[in-house]
Amino acid sequence: MPEKHEADLLMAMTGGMMRSVDRIAAAVAGLSPEMRLAVSGLCKRFEIQGLSEVRILAVLCELMDFKRTREAVARTPKERAADLLAVATASRSLFDAIARLSMRDSFNLHVGAIDIAKTWPEGAPEKVIPTPTAAQLETVGVVAQVLAGCMDSAAAPGGSRPTREVHAANIAQIWRAFRDSGVKPRRGSGGFEGFCNEVFALAGVPSAARGAIKLFNEKFLPAMRQKSAVGDAFEAAIDTSMRELMGKIEAEERRKNPDAKRPS
Repeated sequence: MPEKHEADLLMAMTGGMMRSVDRIAAAVAGLSPEMRLAVSGLCKRFEIQGLSEVRILAVLCELMDFKRTREAVARTPKERAADLLAVATASRSLFDAIARLSMRDSFNLHVGAIDIAKTWPEGAPEKVIPTPTAAQLETVGVVAQVLAGCMDSAAAPGGSRPTREVHAANIAQIWRAFRDSGVKPRRGSGGFEGFCNEVFALAGVPSAARGAIKLFNEKFLPAMRQKSAVGDAFEAAIDTSMRELMGKIEAEERRKNPDAKRPS
């Protein structure tokens, strides 16, 4: 990937992480005392504490949020291909409909759209081209058709909802929590996989972590171990967001228990 594209991706991802801190902090504050105790006990058994435990709390909340609000609406490859075909069909239909207009009606449509666009904020792209041109519609239709064909041919029959990639990304955060403990992310009933299974179970994930760990080992871990300026900056941004989250969690706990002693 070109360096500029990597930098743009880094900026987008780190911005998203920082925006997520408040959301995750609120989710952690909403966890039941029983859930917090279960996470604390699990981390204690594996000698995970401090910032690493905050990472685990973040993973738990992200898994719960994904299961509750996003997993049900995640689109399969087949469904995504169908959506793209719908765009291609609609683009072609609008192209044909505009082409059938009389010259006068086409002119009035364009002028009316320009008049409406004058009320829109300065800098809006629509102020320059308030109605789609034939070339734009044709291009959108062709690109959507090609993308749908590629996706449809690559997908297994029926497809599968893209939950494993999300789960593998959360495995990466658990791996970071284990990074200083010497536990390697290998498959098996104990160690790292056993810990991940317990986190998944606490979050209500209906499957074990084995498949997500396999995907993490194959695709995520090699990239994380490959040294680069962008990768190092990304890891630093993750650490910064986790430290900010830790501060918010501690502030909330002090608010709830002003007389409690802070851990040394």
